[in-house]
Amino acid sequence: LEIEALGLEWNDETKKNNPWKGIKQYKYADYRTKKGEYVKPEDARTKRAVIWIYRESDPSWPNANTLTAEHKDPDSTEYRFYQPIHPVTKKLCPAPSRGWLWKNKRTEKGSLSFLEMLEVSLISFGVDEKKIPQVKRFLDNVTSDVAKSVITDFTDGEKELANLIGERGTFPNPKPTTIIQSLISLSAKNSGYILDFFAGSGTTAHSVFRINEVGDKKLSFILNELGGHMYKTIIPRIKKIAYTFDWKTGKPKDDKMNGLGVFFKYQRLEQYEEALENISFTVSKDTTQKALAFKEYIPKYFLEFETRDSQSLVNTEAMTDPWAYELKIWDGLTYDTRQAVDLVETFNYLIGLHMQKCITKEINSRKYQFIYGSTNGGKQVLVVWRSTRNWHAKDYEADRSALTEEMKAFPHDLLYINGQAHIEGYEPIEHIFKNKMVS
Repeated sequence: LEIEALGLEWNDETKKNNPWKGIKQYKYADYRTKKGEYVKPEDARTKRAVIWIYRESDPSWPNANTLTAEHKDPDSTEYRFYQPIHPVTKKLCPAPSRGWLWKNKRTEKGSLSFLEMLEVSLISFGVDEKKIPQVKRFLDNVTSDVAKSVITDFTDGEKELANLIGERGTFPNPKPTTIIQSLISLSAKNSGYILDFFAGSGTTAHSVFRINEVGDKKLSFILNELGGHMYKTIIPRIKKIAYTFDWKTGKPKDDKMNGLGVFFKYQRLEQYEEALENISFTVSKDTTQKALAFKEYIPKYFLEFETRDSQSLVNTEAMTDPWAYELKIWDGLTYDTRQAVDLVETFNYLIGLHMQKCITKEINSRKYQFIYGSTNGGKQVLVVWRSTRNWHAKDYEADRSALTEEMKAFPHDLLYINGQAHIEGYEPIEHIFKNKMVS
């Protein structure tokens, strides 16, 4: 742990926040089999035992007010103030002031007793009989044994982020990675996804990288954020941490790439108002004047027009060149700004496609893209995209011949193709967009 990188000085205050504080008491060890069976030190090599680290834990009855007369009666099987014999001095050891958590001997099925725990070496004695015997708590159980409802952390998240980005103020009050690392370590399995609906400055992504670096976990993250700082803070943070963990005032401390590297994808979701602004209208003569009357309204709240069959949230005519598709987006003042849209991937999401292959080819001097995958129902799907702008009859004939040959390599139950095609059994991609986005 690099204290300086976290914005801290090593003083009495930060010593309280020592990340190793929770496990310092785990300073004892046993030889045990992988199943947890105790092995004597002299037999450890032959039995291929491993070291189990443990701490001593209080074996007392939890609440003295709940002790009954039976618990205090030496003649009762529920007696909790018995004195066990020290294994070396053979003298009696004291009982805890509140009595033992367990009976001395097992008296019924399912109950636990001191002698049973002693037999499997789960009791830790002192050097002599003066110390109250303790119970062994193994380090393997720390996720359930030492987790607390309040986590104290004095790390300066602002300085940590500023060292990485190179300037202060890109995000207000960023959380330090130490807190999120603690929460993830306590709750996450060895693999899977960490989902953060409010990504903030990207602390969760940073923390996942750190955990994957120092442990045996292989975690991925999914972040969701509405703020514009996604481009100024979160994405740069992910890229930098993927390169190296060591940054100072926005620059790597050395030329060594000690990060984990990453492939990540980020997507901008269309806003509701932007979707309305991009509706394509086909108006008849009797609605032309009504449409013109509302022409200057932004966004276009034409509910009467929206519900007609001729309207679409996608400009299907523009799909003749699917890799040049654009939408008007709100830039803070107007909807005049245009942004490219990945129609191919959007369609994959729209039909719930689990993509297996994506092959891009140039056929007859035109770009083709073949997407192959399956649906949740197990049907094999082939999606064909190609540029059909300014095509003539001879182009469609050449296209039919090319598609017939290429599709032999992709056995499919469902076939989608953009634009018109002289192929049997296909469904136009434009129809799917129109139907699904209207419904």
